[in-house]
Amino acid sequence: MNLLRLSWFLFAAGACGGATFVVMSVMRTSYPRWFAAGHGLLGLTASAFLAVAVLKEGASASPQATWALGLLVAGLLGGAVLFGWLKVRRGRVWLALGHGALGLIGLYLLFGPAFAAAA
Repeated sequence: MNLLRLSWFLFAAGACGGATFVVMSVMRTSYPRWFAAGHGLLGLTASAFLAVAVLKEGASASPQATWALGLLVAGLLGGAVLFGWLKVRRGRVWLALGHGALGLIGLYLLFGPAFAAAA
């Protein structure tokens, strides 16, 4: 399994956790603190794998993978700042949906390069 594919699977697992967050927030159910930390660390780990894969390819890296890296890192930083550092409470669901939308677009862009060379 190459690094692009591994990062795609890690981001997909993080997206499932993020969807769980949104459902729990809408239902006004509390979640354990480790769940939020795990979601962020999963995104950070996946971003690191993706960055290594893109930087290893250099100039020949897929433009889709490069765009995916930019969007996914922007989503990671936005989530860390808004929910981790600033601890935004008002409009949390809408911000989470925007954060998730960046992630889903990044996953969509990364899917092609990650699974195109299925060898």
